[in-house]
Amino acid sequence: MLYRSTHVPVGEDQDEHLQVARDLCRRLNHLYGDFFPIPQPVFVSEQVKRVKSLRDGTKKMSKSDPSETACLFLTDDADSIAFKIRKAKTDSISEVFYNAESRPEVANLLDIFAALTRQSGPELSKQ
Repeated sequence: MLYRSTHVPVGEDQDEHLQVARDLCRRLNHLYGDFFPIPQPVFVSEQVKRVKSLRDGTKKMSKSDPSETACLFLTDDADSIAFKIRKAKTDSISEVFYNAESRPEVANLLDIFAALTRQSGPELSKQ
């Protein structure tokens, strides 16, 4: 609200927080006139609404994870991000293929890369 944003990039789990901000904007606009734009959620990727931990592909990425390499922060520099991606947990299968149930860590890395390249994880695994 402070920056009068019209679109806010969110993950699936932050959508409820944005809804509270939207309701507050509507209420303040009703009381004091149209000042605040109603922010719309923007999911960076439909396939990647929830980014998983780099240490456990079955859990969501969380800043409260005890492992510093489990989460990517907006304030991380490029070297730190590259280090964390290189240290991300995978499995012992050398072939790269997308299967979120049997290979959640590999699927998570493909999903992260897919969100950055605007492709899908399964498409990337075929390249």
